[in-house]
Amino acid sequence: MATDHIVSAQPTAGPTSLGLRPQGRDRAALALDGVVAVSVLVAAIRVIELAVIPGLWWRTVGYGAGLTVAVLLWLVWRRESRRAPTTGTALGGPAVAFTVITGSLFFIGDQPLPLPLFVVGLIMLLRSYGVRAGVIAVTAMLGLQAVLFLTTRRGLLETLFEVLASAFVFGFGLLIAWLFAEIDRQRRNNAALATEVLRRSGIEAELASLRERQRSARDLHDGIGHQATVILMSLRFAERMRCRDPDRAWAEVIRAREQAAAALGEIRRLARALHPGEMRGGGQADLSALATSFEGTGLAVTVSDDADGVVLPDDLALFRHRFLQETLTNVVRHAAASRVTIAQRVGEGQLVLSVVDNGGPVGEIRAGFGLRSLSERAEELGGRTAVQSGPSGLEVTAVVPVAAGERP
Repeated sequence: MATDHIVSAQPTAGPTSLGLRPQGRDRAALALDGVVAVSVLVAAIRVIELAVIPGLWWRTVGYGAGLTVAVLLWLVWRRESRRAPTTGTALGGPAVAFTVITGSLFFIGDQPLPLPLFVVGLIMLLRSYGVRAGVIAVTAMLGLQAVLFLTTRRGLLETLFEVLASAFVFGFGLLIAWLFAEIDRQRRNNAALATEVLRRSGIEAELASLRERQRSARDLHDGIGHQATVILMSLRFAERMRCRDPDRAWAEVIRAREQAAAALGEIRRLARALHPGEMRGGGQADLSALATSFEGTGLAVTVSDDADGVVLPDDLALFRHRFLQETLTNVVRHAAASRVTIAQRVGEGQLVLSVVDNGGPVGEIRAGFGLRSLSERAEELGGRTAVQSGPSGLEVTAVVPVAAGERP
């Protein structure tokens, strides 16, 4: 039996088998929304403080207006980020404006309360332009602060001390912004990778289905098509000889009948191989049903079950069904075997499956698409598969870990 002919009749991969799930709400974006909301409330405290100080109405108005514009810019940036979650430079305009506005609140309010908002601005800049943009923004803030202190006739030493203290605070904020932006970048990369994996798995499943259809068409053409041609030729010959040599004509009719019976058996064999049965719940009934479904193929299937009534979880039951379906189908279609033995054993935290046919020893064993598919399914469950040629025929084995099964 040539193992390169093992073919999956079902899609080999998908969101469930790959461990992928539809993405839920963007928790990172929601967390950033929460940070912005709290930061706005903290910065708004300064509006109240300025409002109660006589003669600072212009600061109150300017600070409140700047805070309002910052909130509007944030809403614009969030809307654009939802529209194009994988692109950063398109969000640069609102990010720059937001950072400039929140930075100006430091000088208008003369308090560090807008610091959380400025950190948010750094996150937006890093998302759009990278770390260099954040460093430039922090450097510009420190430079403006130094100029402001010097113009207000503060001493050089005091200005240096204030700038160093601000550099520490802004540097810490830049580090937080970088960490948040890095998490966001990895999240977007993972989302893009998941999309690509789903796309490739869909293509792989489509190719597998195409190969199966091509192989089925080839079997129909080479097998049943040839038999149908022989039947037609026999009947035509019998029609010509019915008067001249009735005995010979009847012999051809009998031959045609035998060919028709063989063709019908081939059709039933292919039908059984392509659709051998369905799962019934994860217990031994699945094995019995699968063995019974191959009775019409001329293959005697014997089941040896040492699982002691264990009902497998859904993922393992599905793997067992697909594994046995693939290997039995391969035996029917490509091995000169009349008997096959299915052995199942559950013990020591493992499910061990083996399928052995009596098709005789096999020379070179090539890992075809079907064998790779079975191996990938086993690896997803933390197990492995093996194929080896024995004295009686080919043996395909699968070993996967299993927790203690539920007993009926």
